[in-house]
Amino acid sequence: MRKELAQFATRMEFTLQENDNKPHWSGSTQNYLHHALNRKNEKLQGAVCDNNHGQVIRHAVDLANYAMMLADNAINKMERKQQEEPIDHA
Repeated sequence: MRKELAQFATRMEFTLQENDNKPHWSGSTQNYLHHALNRKNEKLQGAVCDNNHGQVIRHAVDLANYAMMLADNAINKMERKQQEEPIDHA
C-alpha cells in the first residue's frame, strides 16, 4: 500500500473511532449519507478557498469516510441480494 494512502486511511480510522459512540452507518439511508457527503464537500471547498490546510485534511477525511459508508452499505446490499437469488439448477 502506498505510504500516502496508508496515512490517509489511518486518519479515516481515527475519525471513525472518535465517533464509535454514534449508531453504525449500516442503519443510515443512502440518501442521508449522500446528503452528509455533500455537506462535507461544501466544507472542504470552503477550507480550500480559505487555504486552511488543517481543515482541508479534516474535511477530506470526513468526506472520504462518508463515501466509504455509502460504498459499504451498497456492497452489503448487493451481497444480500445475491444470497437471496434462487440458484438455477437447470
